[in-house]
Amino acid sequence: MQRYLLQRLVLVVLVLLGVSVLIFVVTRLTPGDPARVMLGPRATEQQLEQLRVAYGLDQPVYVQYVSWLSHIAHGDLGESIQLHRPVANEVAERFRATLILAIAAGVVAFGLGITFGVVAAVRANSVLDHALMSVALLGISLPPFWIGLIFIITFSLLLRWLPATGMLSPTGGGGLDDVLPHLVLPTISLAVVPLAVIARLTRANMLEVLNQLYVRTARAKGLPPLAV
Repeated sequence: MQRYLLQRLVLVVLVLLGVSVLIFVVTRLTPGDPARVMLGPRATEQQLEQLRVAYGLDQPVYVQYVSWLSHIAHGDLGESIQLHRPVANEVAERFRATLILAIAAGVVAFGLGITFGVVAAVRANSVLDHALMSVALLGISLPPFWIGLIFIITFSLLLRWLPATGMLSPTGGGGLDDVLPHLVLPTISLAVVPLAVIARLTRANMLEVLNQLYVRTARAKGLPPLAV
């Protein structure tokens, strides 16, 4: 067991290192000069060179990578080129909304996914079962961004029932009645795919359990479905 956990831990470290290399290389291959982007088109060559030296952009690529990785390990995510603010502050400001959205999507996905899976298994081969599994298959097939786009067009632009952006209304008080309408569309968009997967897995596991000998024996003895 310890050897397995150690192998998993080493694999996670290697994957993280690979992802960090990929991210670093992609950012360095992006067209444009970061110094020019930060200082603007009117900056002189002397100013650009000073900024490159300050940020280590004049160093070899491997030196830049090691320095970048060292800063990441110490929690320093650097400074935003466009906003000129620490990236950690930008992430912290958006973390609360992201966490709320992730929790809401998880609750919806697990709650409805398990419910739909159980209902489909209990009503196996019925119209309701086929309808739920067809919807689940459709949910797995559609990408979340496309679902979100359809929701925005339908419920925000055409019907004007729900807001399309933001977490709070400009004139709202920031209460629960203001937050919930903003959560509906993104929560459903993110929950559709995991909900569909959970529903299908729950149905398959439920059918396997319902066909076990002890379940059939309990049914033969006349126990009600809820007791079984």
